[in-house]
Amino acid sequence: MAAVFRAPMDAVTNAVLFIKIHQVGFLNHSEHRVTANTEALVRI
Repeated sequence: MAAVFRAPMDAVTNAVLFIKIHQVGFLNHSEHRVTANTEALVRI
């Protein structure tokens, strides 16, 4: 019985981890862009 519940839970866990990894990647990318824009403003 536990195995029946475990497979869907693993799928949900994997999906959540996948989403979190992508959110973190997106945030890092956004921060990098902000940093680049700030450096560009400082140079002007």
